[in-house]
Amino acid sequence: MKKAILFLTVFVMSVAFTKNIANAEFSLEQWPYYKDIINGTVNENEKVEIKIDDELLSQAQDKFRDLRIIDSTGTEVSYQLSEGVAENVAIAANVIDVTVDDVSIPTDDLNIYALNDDNKRSYLDVSGSIPGNIVSIVFDLGEIVPLEKIVLYSYDKAKSFDEIEVLGSKDNAEYKVIRSKYSDSHQTWRWYTFPKGSNFQFVKVNLSKRGDLRINEIMLLSENNGTINFESNIGETYKMYYGNLKASIPEYGNHAISETLPVFRSTLSKQIKNPEFDKDIDKDSFAYTDDNCPAISNVDQLDSNNDGVGDACSKELPDEVKKIVEKKEKVSEEAISTDEEINKVKSDKTEVNDRDGDSVTNFFDNCPDKYNTKQEDSNKNGIGDACESNGKFVEYSKILAVALLFVVTVILVSIIKLSFSLEKKKKRR
Repeated sequence: MKKAILFLTVFVMSVAFTKNIANAEFSLEQWPYYKDIINGTVNENEKVEIKIDDELLSQAQDKFRDLRIIDSTGTEVSYQLSEGVAENVAIAANVIDVTVDDVSIPTDDLNIYALNDDNKRSYLDVSGSIPGNIVSIVFDLGEIVPLEKIVLYSYDKAKSFDEIEVLGSKDNAEYKVIRSKYSDSHQTWRWYTFPKGSNFQFVKVNLSKRGDLRINEIMLLSENNGTINFESNIGETYKMYYGNLKASIPEYGNHAISETLPVFRSTLSKQIKNPEFDKDIDKDSFAYTDDNCPAISNVDQLDSNNDGVGDACSKELPDEVKKIVEKKEKVSEEAISTDEEINKVKSDKTEVNDRDGDSVTNFFDNCPDKYNTKQEDSNKNGIGDACESNGKFVEYSKILAVALLFVVTVILVSIIKLSFSLEKKKKRR
């Protein structure tokens, strides 16, 4: 009996230790959005099945690495994505042509891979100095695919588009309009639904530009968004949190769900802003939605060119500073302080945007001081491999923790066996 109790204690300790490792990273303040999971009345333990809606699809991070389901006690609940949904929710597509008013631009001059690299931090830029107003981007899907919608991400308001048109083709020769010209006010992400029967291999996206055009990501989606499944308990309520840029795939991975449980098909509420989320991320006393430069502290909120983007975040220097730069050659050696001021402003501006020049802005770059266009992050800890002396350090730490747990368990079992052996010897005497 004692032996059974000791074994049970070791097992419980092991489970608790493993669970703590899995849930250690969760912090409510890091998730900007959530949705209520509408369960109805739960009279028994069930397998809850939730269809991935457009809001969740558009705001969640690549491979849904930021999804977290939390119960009413604040405990993280493991879940399962339907087969292949993390990899196949966006159709694999290659950019084969980019034109401005039907004049091709050499793709070597553009970061075309940013458009569908599963990384919303990178971007494609088309310079406003190129003559023309309509930028056309052609995708090859590899085969004829049933399309449902297109999702576009454009984080820089000053470099967004005013109008969009989408056309489809089966042979890259004859194109059919599947989304007519549509004018839209700027949002960081937008989606447009296609009519039924939109089966094409080639998709052409026409975007109007008013100057420089910057697009972070374009996702073409098939008809099935997939589902998220988890086990619910009687009388429990749940929320789904998402939108954390730094989140990594949870330790429990794609958790297996019992096939014997009854299935309840649930729905999600509209997107809700998490009141616990730290909106003032740069600590300058301006909430994220009111800050003209939310990632860089700028208490003065200066915006010299009135473009809605604070000077601290503008790539271009304010006009006043430009005038000083133009007069720089005429400034005498006695005006060293002015030169130093100019250099400081220049340095600050470079610092704000993309200081390592890898086409990923500092705010979204997982390693802002080292060139790493691919944004590789082997251990999924939000810090790029280029910034870690050993990109596998965390992975090795987890393996070491499991190995240590195993060794401790073996030692405890050995001690138990030894104690029982000594008791038997005493009884024989």
